[in-house]
Amino acid sequence: MKKKEVITTFFIFMVWCIFLGVSGFIEVQKISENEMLGWMLPASLMVLLFYGAKKAPAGGYTKETFSLKKSKAFQGFLAVCVIMHHMYIVLLSEIDYKGALSIFKNSGVIIVGFFFFASGYGLITSLYQKDNYLKGFIKKRIFTVLVPFFICNYVYLITMLLMGKKYAMSDLLYVFFGMKLLNSQMWFAVEIMFLYILFYVIFRFIKQEKIAYMIMGVCIVAVMGGSLLLGHDLTTGEIVSWFRGEWWYNTTFVFFVGMLAARFKEKLLPWIKKRYYLCLSMLLMLSSFFGIMSKRLLEEKGYWIEDLFYKGYTEKIETLAFQLPMVVFSVAVILLFMMKFTFYNKALDFLGRFSLEVILINNVFIVSLLKLAVINEILYIIAVFAATILAAMTIYKIKLWVLDKNDYLSRWR
Repeated sequence: MKKKEVITTFFIFMVWCIFLGVSGFIEVQKISENEMLGWMLPASLMVLLFYGAKKAPAGGYTKETFSLKKSKAFQGFLAVCVIMHHMYIVLLSEIDYKGALSIFKNSGVIIVGFFFFASGYGLITSLYQKDNYLKGFIKKRIFTVLVPFFICNYVYLITMLLMGKKYAMSDLLYVFFGMKLLNSQMWFAVEIMFLYILFYVIFRFIKQEKIAYMIMGVCIVAVMGGSLLLGHDLTTGEIVSWFRGEWWYNTTFVFFVGMLAARFKEKLLPWIKKRYYLCLSMLLMLSSFFGIMSKRLLEEKGYWIEDLFYKGYTEKIETLAFQLPMVVFSVAVILLFMMKFTFYNKALDFLGRFSLEVILINNVFIVSLLKLAVINEILYIIAVFAATILAAMTIYKIKLWVLDKNDYLSRWR
């Protein structure tokens, strides 16, 4: 890449970040010297991401920009960001936290959007490139999520019971079989499995490609609409019912966007490359505009305006109409940067292997170690990170052993 292009890309990125900061979308708190150590944690994330990063050749683009290997490595980075986002949400509600993790307040929806995009993109890419891809699909895709889902589900349930939580027997039965969620953060596993099954049934039995895509899109929109109409479950407390809450539908459509991107990438990529900086600038402006508007709507109206007597459908649709495009455009911005920079190193590759397990298990330690946050916030954050990574790695190993005992040793030598 030419020096001028590197400087231009970096400048546009910095202007975008500054604009989001000034607008309030990225919330940065004033800090004292005593809090400086806390800011070293998110700063270390940048080191994790950029260590070993490589720029594209002069005037060119990275090779295999959206390959599985590079995508998984970047998802490893995002999984670490998920821990920070979840920690911030819990710390804010429990101890009115105002430290460095506040910059991750609004990041969760974009991170989930990228995971959905990568999943949809990966399905279609594999469908076109691999012979008989749908043969054995259930084991390859569904069980790889189902096994860690139940492991993490039972670990969280046992942890809550050991902490003295009391639940009705009927709720325990629902939670035990995964029909309701005690850990609301595990919704992603349920929805991604649902989307995988939907994809398998449609593309397995409908031979006309265009019709299959149309039905998939309609089904996803229908699921989003049904979830929006269901609203939040205001009667079950911390026990969460499936498809009840905006997190079940405000990023789901990005899965279909990923499918379409893979379907049309041969035409789309050359078109973007000819207009790269125009596309990047437009996407930055659009993501910023919709980000600012969605933040304002979330504060003034949002998804939680409902109560037992008012569903707030108008406000929810209005908020979704700005938040969903913000996610799509933000994911597109990330993808365009990945066309110019390769974010890959051994640490990211390692974390990317079990990014799903990190997402599913982190709340166990965020909640169980919360008393440590009162004593020392930094020590709490470090402890949560260490415990989450070790637990996720262990669960991943167990998953490999359960799914393919013969392949277990060869993967972990």
